[in-house]
Amino acid sequence: MHTSQNPVLDVMLDRTEVAALIGVTPRTISDMVQSGRLPALRFNARLTRFRREDVVRFIESAKYHPQAA
Repeated sequence: MHTSQNPVLDVMLDRTEVAALIGVTPRTISDMVQSGRLPALRFNARLTRFRREDVVRFIESAKYHPQAA
């Protein structure tokens, strides 16, 4: 996790950190980004970062919600 003097960087995660939070591989994170399921900030072809709030929102939206019978 990033710890810096810049609060913007403190809320940014890299692909490996997001993968660890969700419990998948970094490649799966890349696939999720490419399919549009997970929002990401792409600075160039090799630099992608994720806003912590977007990752939390993604996790919350993926929670199991049983349907009422």
